Amino acid sequence: MKDVSSVYQQRAIPNLNELSLRNGKLTISQALTEFNSINEQASPSVESGLRYAARDLYYTAGVVDKYDFCSEIQDKSSGPYKLECLQKMFITMGGQKTGTMYPSEQNLAQWDAISSWRNVKNYIQQLQADTTSITRSVQDTAIKAYYGITTQEIVLFQQIPGVEIFWFSLNPSNNITDSTIFFGRRIRPTIPSINPTNELKRVANMTMVSMEFFTNIQFPGGFRGTLRIVSGDGASVYLNKPISTAEGFKQNAVYSDANSIVGLPFQPPTQYTGVWSMPSGSPNVVSGFWCQAHGGLYYSFQYNDTKGGWNDIPSSALFLTQEAFAPMVNFQVYTYPVGFGADFNFADVRMGGLKMKWSTLTGTPGWDYLKNAITGVPCMNLRGDCSVKLNNTFKMYSFMTMTFCIQFNALPNNFVNMQEFISMNGQLGKVAFRVIGNGSYGQGVLQVYCDGFSPVAIGTVKQGVPYLIVLRVNREIESDIYTVNNLSAGAQELTVLQADPTSLQYTAQIPFATPSKSNPNSNESRNLVMGNSAIDVFWIHMYDYYLDTLGIGREARNDWKYLKKYN
Repeated sequence: MKDVSSVYQQRAIPNLNELSLRNGKLTISQALTEFNSINEQASPSVESGLRYAARDLYYTAGVVDKYDFCSEIQDKSSGPYKLECLQKMFITMGGQKTGTMYPSEQNLAQWDAISSWRNVKNYIQQLQADTTSITRSVQDTAIKAYYGITTQEIVLFQQIPGVEIFWFSLNPSNNITDSTIFFGRRIRPTIPSINPTNELKRVANMTMVSMEFFTNIQFPGGFRGTLRIVSGDGASVYLNKPISTAEGFKQNAVYSDANSIVGLPFQPPTQYTGVWSMPSGSPNVVSGFWCQAHGGLYYSFQYNDTKGGWNDIPSSALFLTQEAFAPMVNFQVYTYPVGFGADFNFADVRMGGLKMKWSTLTGTPGWDYLKNAITGVPCMNLRGDCSVKLNNTFKMYSFMTMTFCIQFNALPNNFVNMQEFISMNGQLGKVAFRVIGNGSYGQGVLQVYCDGFSPVAIGTVKQGVPYLIVLRVNREIESDIYTVNNLSAGAQELTVLQADPTSLQYTAQIPFATPSKSNPNSNESRNLVMGNSAIDVFWIHMYDYYLDTLGIGREARNDWKYLKKYN
């Protein structure tokens, strides 16, 4: 509540004779003159602090609180500045309260040191401009200061034991780019050692299978020596470089060097060796591939212990290349995908040159390589005449959570029109995300459609705003893929989730067609198509667990930690 008389006295010329008004030593004529002066200052045609104070005194008590006194600050004014005015200007110019430079008691001295109010505004404007800088360090600093969002994607983290293993089917006519089925990921303590006596025996000669694995090898004191792969069919391992590179990942290729051991012919168990150096304390990221096409079943990856013996690499030397709860599959936009063996700009950096590849289905996508201020990553731009597809199909049990970070650039204008922008087609039906108009410009209703059942509304979406859409594949028993029986979905603005991850609400459980057939012994699988709608796609993430509230918050901020690799 403003001290109205003080506000008036600071601005009025001449001032009220306040002492005389209080002690009563004032003639009637003098009093009328004083109040007529207030009346004149209360002119409704002029907006100023003086006018609002006069109106408060003469007409309506409290009206002075509606006036923005910060608007009276002149560009040439110097500090110290009122904190509330600094905060108002920061928000008015697009900054967020979560930004590290949002004016507060803690950083007020920094703001007061700026030479003029004009330069205060120039500083905020420059912060906003720097959020789209092509210099990563400048952009990261500005986004954190302006929005409070950390965009650092690759961070060294504490070593976590384990190996990530991704399982796929295999078409033996083309083990590199075929549309194989993704079965899922397992985190295990060791690199798989496969032979006819282990658990894969019962599917030998019946199911074509392939795998990729990723781990960080850390021998105490480092390692320099000979390693080998022994494989019944094609296999390869790579050190600190992508699993598929421009030098070629080709069937029948055989070679070894300081970063590669490659033996890709289909043949009986055969040994391939190479000499590698793996220093202690620095990343030694090993990416491996193996496929079984015909006949027997055999794979091992071993090292020579310098005493003449071959041994499996111990679990004590194997560590994850990313934190365990980070997305198992991470599709994002990359400017130079050829650097990790991919030929399409939307890819997973670890598998993009071999498995889980994307390609154009219709039209030509656009690419915005500048990192978005809210999402922290670039985007793929799709239009109504453009769509892309994932070349691999996948089992519905291969993931438990899939997220899509999307911005709608245009929405249908009424409920009759419908745009289907995500679809998962399979032998048993289709799971799809749709948006229909609700009669309001720039708004629409988001729906999920599943295998012939009636569409289920998720919520209202607005154009020009990044959203996180979350799809969950529900199991009665989380550890049992045979108990997949329904789906649920949710969506929320990304900035809302960044501030309050509990705001994400899921639909009721949605059944889908004959879920019992979505198991390892059936041919049922789904593809993934995006587009035919005006959307920007920032990322698609796949998880083999359910994201809780903490996970949703981290997903909205995209602050998962990865081991730095492939410089």
